Amino acid sequence: MDGLVALSQHLSQLPRMLDRAGSTHALVTAEHNQRRKPILAGAFGVRQTVFQRMLCREKRHDARPRHILAKISHEVAQVIFFLRTDGAVGEKHERVLPRQTPDCVVRVDPRVHTLAGGELGARGSQLCCEHRGTRPERGEKIRGGHRDGAFTIQCTTVTTSLTFLGAAGSVTGSKHLLDLGDHRILVDCGLFQGLKELRLRNWAAFPIDPSRIDAVILTHAHLDHCGYLPRLVGQGFRGRVFCTPGTRDLCTLVLPDSARIQEEDARQANKHRYSKHVPAEPLYTAIDAARALDRLQPVGYNRPVPVIPGVPGIEVEFINAGHLLGSAYARVRIGDKSILFGGDLGRYGRPVLPDPTPVTEADILLVESTYGDRLHERDDDGERLARIVTDVAVRGGRLIVPSFAIGRVEEVLYWLKRLEDQRRIPVLPVYLDSPMALAALQLYTGRIAELDEEVRPASRLVTAFYTSRTVTIASVQQSKDLVTSREPAIVIASSGMATGGRVLHHLDAALPDPRNTVLFVGFQAAGTRGRVLCDGAKQVKMHGQFVPVAARIEKIDSMSAHADAGEIMRWLSGFVRPPSMTYLVHGEDGPLQALAGRIASERQWPVHIAKYLERVELNLS
Repeated sequence: MDGLVALSQHLSQLPRMLDRAGSTHALVTAEHNQRRKPILAGAFGVRQTVFQRMLCREKRHDARPRHILAKISHEVAQVIFFLRTDGAVGEKHERVLPRQTPDCVVRVDPRVHTLAGGELGARGSQLCCEHRGTRPERGEKIRGGHRDGAFTIQCTTVTTSLTFLGAAGSVTGSKHLLDLGDHRILVDCGLFQGLKELRLRNWAAFPIDPSRIDAVILTHAHLDHCGYLPRLVGQGFRGRVFCTPGTRDLCTLVLPDSARIQEEDARQANKHRYSKHVPAEPLYTAIDAARALDRLQPVGYNRPVPVIPGVPGIEVEFINAGHLLGSAYARVRIGDKSILFGGDLGRYGRPVLPDPTPVTEADILLVESTYGDRLHERDDDGERLARIVTDVAVRGGRLIVPSFAIGRVEEVLYWLKRLEDQRRIPVLPVYLDSPMALAALQLYTGRIAELDEEVRPASRLVTAFYTSRTVTIASVQQSKDLVTSREPAIVIASSGMATGGRVLHHLDAALPDPRNTVLFVGFQAAGTRGRVLCDGAKQVKMHGQFVPVAARIEKIDSMSAHADAGEIMRWLSGFVRPPSMTYLVHGEDGPLQALAGRIASERQWPVHIAKYLERVELNLS
């Protein structure tokens, strides 16, 4: 039997089936051509038992369904189905079927179809709301496949929505789920850090089945934007991960290192029995990290590329954000509309990285607000850093600098070299106790053309980041020897918020000694050891024990790679027309409220503060 006739018969029977009550979203099946492949045409309100019987009827042919999307054309009374054979929507597999139920409306999202949305014509109004039809009363006669009077089958419009799965009310765990109805794109896949209540979210079940996500887009390679990716892959994600080449390179460092730390923390917890979980398990393993790296798809700056194979009209373009090597805003285009995911916004006039690229327009905008309520310290040409280094040298102590292994280490080394060359600080050994930071330095050197002009000359290359007595520490034993040494020196180690890594051992040894200084050079999230120390704690817990704090604690905000409130407003001033909505993400409550107030008052733009797990519908009409 021809598949179109079979489907026609099923459609004509729908009103009769609905007479038996129960409205569960289901799918209707039929044979397709001579290959006897079932077709799924969705989403009619059909009683579940009826749907199951219809499926059973087709199992004798082939139980493997093929998904169909549909579109109503008002010029002729017909339903046009698009067969999806290999993950593509549309293609050339078009089948036309005379409609047996005149008022039937099927589920459709014109934005992802090859046919223009304007062709919906008069039927377009039917797709703007949910249609709830009446079922025939018991005993009422059906004529010609439908009863007298109006009869409609329930239709749910497919809308584009955005769900904030992280970095909403906090500065970690960046994840934004873009739902296009039949396709889902996750922008950033960050790890929650800091407060325990945030870190526990890493262990919770992901809000949707990761296998249903078509693609991931990464704005940059900091863990709070990419560190959850191995976990996502371990839970079933099988799509591509789009990022810039620089982000791809850095991910090859940070993801395996994060997995190693996860595994090492679990081993230590089991060895010393300070975990409540027996046995303690890592969030993900080195194998998960390797599988995640296999899915990375590098794309150069300013090169729009399709996100989902075979689906026209959905593209991503990366624009240099000046926050980190490879960092970008991700501009996602859906047809002629655009959503700009700002990632982390860089700063103006800083060494090592270029200024953030200006953007002139976007229909929807997501922008960070880490420093939305404050201005960074005025650039003092390294004066304060010079004083801190000189003071610790006079006391015969050590300067411990917790630093992010990628991004921040480069700027710290740049300033130390510059001050030493200008003879503004004494010459001290500078120990870089981070194999990942050393590897990142080499990557920065390899991509010197993407850096600020001040460090680009080929004659300087990597020497732009090395003082006369820079020593790199590679092995664990070398690191242990450095911890026990009392030689006056500068030690740079990760992590930047003192949440893990080799810096904890240096802090354990240095904090009780008043001759030493601990210098923080970046944002310290709530709940991290870095924030606790900056807030004046007299003791801090590390490796299950409390360590007294007698060392000096210093903080320099001018080295932050995040734009402050003034720089965010400066970047927004480049827009020639306001977005229809600006969503504020990646910030704590105070900065979020302050920045929202400034945008509303100074720019007169509509602005919304994103909330964790909040789902918003996007107006892309």
